[in-house]
Amino acid sequence: MTSMEIIWYFFTGVGVLASVGGLVLGAHVWLERRRLAREPTWDDALRVAEKLLVAVEAADFKPQVVIGLGRSGGIWGGWLAGNLGSLPFLVIDDEYSLTPDGRRVEFRCANEVFTYVHKTFPENARVLVVEGATTDGLTIREFFDKLVPKSPEWDVRIAVLYKNPGANAKVDFAGKDDLSPWPKRFPWHKRAAYQPHLHFFFERTRGAPATGAVHA
Repeated sequence: MTSMEIIWYFFTGVGVLASVGGLVLGAHVWLERRRLAREPTWDDALRVAEKLLVAVEAADFKPQVVIGLGRSGGIWGGWLAGNLGSLPFLVIDDEYSLTPDGRRVEFRCANEVFTYVHKTFPENARVLVVEGATTDGLTIREFFDKLVPKSPEWDVRIAVLYKNPGANAKVDFAGKDDLSPWPKRFPWHKRAAYQPHLHFFFERTRGAPATGAVHA
């Protein structure tokens, strides 16, 4: 084999490898775009929240106070509380950790929240607990195991926007329980997902005359 043939085979091999690499990269990009396209948007979540609201309103259960679990519960619990007649609304933050026995959840400020509800509603309180999405039901199970026994007289109902069909948890109201495939992230997990809505807001207010008034 001559040196020219060796060079020719070498560059041919490089070209083949580059083509294969390009195909693999292209396939990865295509799959990633498909995955992102399937992830719910804020508009999707709002439509699901509206269905959840209708389900809660139609039930015999009439909540007196709404408690949001974690960040997503803070967002959608507040939204539901406002649309259910400006009900009192509180948030219990959650913190996840890995232990030898598996993943666990700790609830921040839970004692303060429960104290407020007890003082505000000395009789049996009707409490709607809200989470944005439940993947495996862990947060809800831990809530019932750790916190609900402190107030056994309460009537506690659980509402989630998105419930994984495989979640092992008691859920009373779900906006959507047949989402497939289950997304890795929801819009409240994605920083970039907030930007179009903020851009729309600032575009509408930019250039408005400064009147000194503050609008809510």
